[in-house]
Amino acid sequence: MITVYSLTKTLTYLCVARVLYKIMQKEPQARILALCSSDQECAEWDRGLWTFHPEIFLPHGRTEDLWPEKQPILLACNAENPQNKATIVIFSDISKVHDWSLFEQYVWVTHTPQDSVRDLLPKDVGRRGFCEKDNRWEEMVL
Repeated sequence: MITVYSLTKTLTYLCVARVLYKIMQKEPQARILALCSSDQECAEWDRGLWTFHPEIFLPHGRTEDLWPEKQPILLACNAENPQNKATIVIFSDISKVHDWSLFEQYVWVTHTPQDSVRDLLPKDVGRRGFCEKDNRWEEMVL
């Protein structure tokens, strides 16, 4: 299953932090790979997870940190063999996902226009999507 969040205004890292918080609220034992498109994006997401809300902590680390295998949320630039045994992956660059069988759940946070999202998704994966409109989410037809 892939869930798409098509953004128009919100910064990617803020949406990623909110989605990760939502996942961790529903599944406190979840193991997540935050698949970053670059080292720069990894640093941005890392800062965002520390600062998106003053009263909320999202336990996370990067692959180069101590004990990456113990991190509920692991930030990395490579999807193969996530050290934390993630079953969920969240990403902003769909070209970074090469194998759609590695994870149980995929979350794509993108600024790709809603009309183009459908064409970029794999055909054999269940899908649902939401598009940001006027500070609210509308369901997309995928």
